[in-house]
Amino acid sequence: MEMFRLTIVANSKSDRREEQKQISVILDIFRIHVRLSKDLNLLSIKKYSHFMELINEIGRLLNAWQNSIKQNL
Repeated sequence: MEMFRLTIVANSKSDRREEQKQISVILDIFRIHVRLSKDLNLLSIKKYSHFMELINEIGRLLNAWQNSIKQNL
């Protein structure tokens, strides 16, 4: 939910870099939580793989968004 909030806040600003950094940190923390869930056998390998695919896609989208901001500066 915090990533969604930060995305909305960032889209209302001309300089979005700080919010993008915060979103990146939250995504990294979420990656760690999912990995720990798998390590503690709370997630199956199949579900873990699916989560990681989705998380990695969000990471790719975030990187593309950050790169588009850099090009516009």
